Amino acid sequence: MPEDEVVKCVEERDKSLAGHYFAYIGVVVHELSHYIACLITGVRVNESRLLLPPNKHHIFGYVSRAPPF
Repeated sequence: MPEDEVVKCVEERDKSLAGHYFAYIGVVVHELSHYIACLITGVRVNESRLLLPPNKHHIFGYVSRAPPF
């Protein structure tokens, strides 16, 4: 399923306030897992944002890391 269709499906299905809270919690947990994986493997983290405001690019959070080697 293409990414645009997935986003539309989630947006249409998930209009409740509780659904948004669970999605935000999921994004934070997801990005924390990336951050922790970097710490465990010794990869330097340049920048991390666990949660971003809604935007047109559908980027909800990120962990920017240095190249591992």
